[in-house]
Amino acid sequence: MSYEPNYRFFCLPVDVNIDDYVETIDWGNDNLEADTVLPLTTDEVEYYHAQGLWHTISEQTGELLEPSEDDSIHDIETIEKVYDAFLNMDTPKDKNIEKMIYILKYAIDHNRDLFIHI
Repeated sequence: MSYEPNYRFFCLPVDVNIDDYVETIDWGNDNLEADTVLPLTTDEVEYYHAQGLWHTISEQTGELLEPSEDDSIHDIETIEKVYDAFLNMDTPKDKNIEKMIYILKYAIDHNRDLFIHI
């Protein structure tokens, strides 16, 4: 089992503005305790893949998202679709999924891009 959180689901908070993609990913890596960052382990990424979570995102974005893939969503309407899909999915909502829903809502409310670094 891997307990090292090597992956991120996040958006930048309103007081942070970074235009460079690599610097944004670095910010996510350096700010694991931020309210808008969800660190994930390899085991968690694989578990959510088996649960169809990444497929749910792929259905809403039109982009393939699987483990070892990265994505960023810049369109608020697409983030809203992902948010709605998460609220309506049959998968039990554990603490990580609840945090993802929180981050999605934050991104919508504050017009922030979403970064999925899995």
